[in-house]
Amino acid sequence: MDWLDYREKLGIGFNDKGKVKYFYNKISNVLRDLHGRGVCMLTADEYIKFCNMTGTVMNMSGVDGVYFVDEFGEIVKVLFNHMKSLNEFLAFYIAFLNCQDNTIERYYSRDNFKNLLVTGLREAHSEHRDQISGNKAKEMALEILK
Repeated sequence: MDWLDYREKLGIGFNDKGKVKYFYNKISNVLRDLHGRGVCMLTADEYIKFCNMTGTVMNMSGVDGVYFVDEFGEIVKVLFNHMKSLNEFLAFYIAFLNCQDNTIERYYSRDNFKNLLVTGLREAHSEHRDQISGNKAKEMALEILK
């Protein structure tokens, strides 16, 4: 029994908006933690690819032609700015996944972010729950990334 099932048994279940908020909070807590600890790094090429893929204006702050950009932090800001609609958030999150070079060894990989998405949707009992329950979770994640 997970958190939402437990709440339903107690008669304090979530409505659809509550489930989406629960999903956002689960994802944003992990992203904030990774960013705060500075353990997630993206390359400049991955950041540029994300910005070009989503039409996001790149942050090019720096001095004398030397840029100081926290690529992961900038992408996290963009993701947080697109939490008004689940479909819009998913589109930007998938772009975030697709911009990453999975051949680079890192603390938190593209596969980790993919699993975070799938697990978050499953645990939030989102409208996509039937598509990602049980053994289909990995299949849907792979389908999303095509």
